[in-house]
Amino acid sequence: LLLNRDTVTALQVDSLNLHSPEAISRHLARANPDAGLYGSTILQQAEVDHWIWFGLNKFGHGDFNSSIRYCDEALAQNSFMVGSTLSLADLSVYSGSCQITLSVSSCPRVYVVKT
Repeated sequence: LLLNRDTVTALQVDSLNLHSPEAISRHLARANPDAGLYGSTILQQAEVDHWIWFGLNKFGHGDFNSSIRYCDEALAQNSFMVGSTLSLADLSVYSGSCQITLSVSSCPRVYVVKT
């Protein structure tokens, strides 16, 4: 894994170079299924992909309030975005939401951690 804040993040796997954080995280999660970060079923994997896309495309590119409410509604049934354990879905939504600071008092299941 090559990390340098001044250049591009990359992961070289055999002769393939992965450059986006999403591709790298997907590869690492799929290569280590016992970690459970990519879901345990095909349906959960599709849900994880949905939330990765959502985290990348909805926060900062649309109405943040409606995006955070959508997440809050998804968390009404579970403590996690997909399944019953932490996954890339949770990490992607958290990463996307941290790009913008907002009071989310109207969304009781969403917690924003300020650093």
